[in-house]
Amino acid sequence: MHESFVEYIRHGKALAERKGLAWEMLLDAEGRADIGWNLTEAAGGSPPTIYLRDFGYDEKTIRAINSRRQEQGLPQLPKLALSCHWIDLLKAAACDQLLYRRNSPGHVSQNVVRPLKVLATCAGDLAPWQLNIDVIHEAISLAQEFQASGKLADLIRGAINFVIDANHLAEASPLYPALSSSRLTGLNIRTSRAAKSKDQLLDDLEQRKRAERLPERRAFWELIRIIFTEPPQSFADAMRFSVLKTMVICGLRIGEAVLLPADWKRHREYYDVSGRPAGELGGYSRALMLRHFAEKQQLEQSDSTVLFEAAQPVPEMFAEILSETLDDALRITAPLRETLRLQVQSGRLLPWYDRHNLVPATELYTRLTGNPFWLNIEESVANDFVSRYRAGFEPAVLDELNHFQSTRYLALGQSSGLDMAMYVYFHRLTKKVGAPKLRHASGTEYCEKRKSWGEVYLQIGELEDYLIASIPTKISDTKPIKLHNGELQTWELLFLSPKRALAEGRNDGIADITRCCSVGMPETAMLGVALGEVNRPGFRRGSVV
Repeated sequence: MHESFVEYIRHGKALAERKGLAWEMLLDAEGRADIGWNLTEAAGGSPPTIYLRDFGYDEKTIRAINSRRQEQGLPQLPKLALSCHWIDLLKAAACDQLLYRRNSPGHVSQNVVRPLKVLATCAGDLAPWQLNIDVIHEAISLAQEFQASGKLADLIRGAINFVIDANHLAEASPLYPALSSSRLTGLNIRTSRAAKSKDQLLDDLEQRKRAERLPERRAFWELIRIIFTEPPQSFADAMRFSVLKTMVICGLRIGEAVLLPADWKRHREYYDVSGRPAGELGGYSRALMLRHFAEKQQLEQSDSTVLFEAAQPVPEMFAEILSETLDDALRITAPLRETLRLQVQSGRLLPWYDRHNLVPATELYTRLTGNPFWLNIEESVANDFVSRYRAGFEPAVLDELNHFQSTRYLALGQSSGLDMAMYVYFHRLTKKVGAPKLRHASGTEYCEKRKSWGEVYLQIGELEDYLIASIPTKISDTKPIKLHNGELQTWELLFLSPKRALAEGRNDGIADITRCCSVGMPETAMLGVALGEVNRPGFRRGSVV
């Protein structure tokens, strides 16, 4: 075994032990651990929560390998756990990048662990220190097959450069100089303007710095057309449109744009040396400033999850557009912000009720799922409410819908019928281990085999305990975000969204953001889902074209 590799693993184990991370994990046949490492918690950060618990072959890579083997008439390879040495390398690299170099959990998961898993999948029986150029070229070739953008292939080259070669982990190191990338060729060439001809200077006006990171011109203008002219077809799309407009107008990174605070608006006054407003002299007396949290601002000893507050001027020609966009987003997300504020201040998931309260299942259905339709109403009536809500995402429409259903149910009783989705939800809930007891309005347990769900109640305390213990994905993001100076409560963010609002995400419905109890922080994935690697116009989900 290579000496440098042994030392690198020892370094990773020391970091893991210092952080209280158990090095040994029980894995299944495919290399998955039940719990694994919570990278977000280890870094002291806030959601999204990122885990390291899959130590098996990379799924897309093994699929590409099997596709080649099928063409050659060879048997298919199953998805198996990686060898113990590759697993140790993944853990050590994660600890080194996260706890020693203080990179973010997302960077560690996607830009370090993922490319190393691709290499490990292609390496087969070879140990990490036996890595060679042939294996690397195969990994890069496969990555380019199933990811046409070439990003993963570049990450593999980066892993070779900054993990394998930098720590002398392979016997054949250095390996990176033998690699090449046509996508990155010529990016670092610098020539003085004084040494260029007039024609060369004119040609340079069409060139972009790091052009491989930018969209094609046609794709960019299609994006502009969508976000500025098309009406959003869902709450999620409305948030995406607002984030993208902000990125286009202000040039923010995606991580900076999604984490904009609700209190984003600042102004700066300008005066001349005598104290007169600059506007009286032909300039601007006041400028709109965008408060945000700038990335890549960490100090030498700061945590990778700490946010640094900054403010940047907004061009005067875009000030009105930006103000309208963000003020509208603030209005739309106000109910979610209020829900999250109540949850943070009370420390409870359902702060609208006392723990001993008995609440009808018909009322709790929307709280738990976000689906505003709990009564079986005519399709034309339901479509009318959906269209009206999507027209401006007014919370008042959701209140009107709930009042309409409640009034009809009181008037018609059981003859009106409940929505089938509600029956299915509560039927499945009763089958779960540790599920809360169903009760009558008097508090006694509801034991009838044939249930009339309109008469079923749940005790809030029992329901909260069950959700916290058994469905952590439905728990709101209440942990504060660390700032360079102090903390930021999650309800102070702008682009909040309901968590797991499946009625909107899967069934082309709407989510009741005024009653949904699960509120999540914004994530960069909210745009990654829409602006992925699929080469077609529009959004991959909730498409508007």
